[in-house]
Amino acid sequence: MLKLEYHYGSQVFDPFALTESVDPDGRIMIRDMETEAKIMHRIEAAPVHFSETQMVVNSDEASLL
Repeated sequence: MLKLEYHYGSQVFDPFALTESVDPDGRIMIRDMETEAKIMHRIEAAPVHFSETQMVVNSDEASLL
């Protein structure tokens, strides 16, 4: 299983989380959605299977070449 997180300083965002994370101090975080989309696009092109809450690498070694 793989885990994807986006880190912004001490804040961590899980794009597969079913709920939004809220800053305990009430601060508003401005995320870099363009860079996050580029990262996700690369992951989607990899031999990875997606479910609602996780990613799993394809176990077929030939697909990793």
